[in-house]
Amino acid sequence: MKLFLTSLSLLILSATVSPCVAQKEAAKEKRRPAKVRLTKASATPSIVWMTDINKALALAKKRKMPVMLDLYTDWCGWCKRLDKDVYPDKRVKSLSKKFICIKSNPEKDKVAKEWAEYLAVTGFPFIAFLNSQGKPVLTLPGYADASTFALVLTDALAKSRK
Repeated sequence: MKLFLTSLSLLILSATVSPCVAQKEAAKEKRRPAKVRLTKASATPSIVWMTDINKALALAKKRKMPVMLDLYTDWCGWCKRLDKDVYPDKRVKSLSKKFICIKSNPEKDKVAKEWAEYLAVTGFPFIAFLNSQGKPVLTLPGYADASTFALVLTDALAKSRK
């Protein structure tokens, strides 16, 4: 019984102390400058992806920029690894800013399916690099690590200018 009362007392005490601690922490958080509160993910944004292929191609033509078209599927493990390990890489993110980047799933998007057929895609991920006019200049079927992907982006950028 004594153990029960001690446990009950501790439980009541922790319930009354916790909100005070939480309020103090919240007050500290409000006083911090905005930079301190940024999470790692928000401080280092990933690639900006468009999902509407036709709008993205029109934008690329208007801005005279090359295109990186990432065709993926939800079930593809290598596609997920590309998203997790390659696209967040600082070299890849930096180079991707020189492209209009499109990410689309051919299993869910009719236009992406047409592009997959046109490009003769046989597996995923499949990244196609197009010039500003929408003509393919380079393709990357499958996964590549961040270093290799950065080299491919550099090559695609050079080929898209020819």
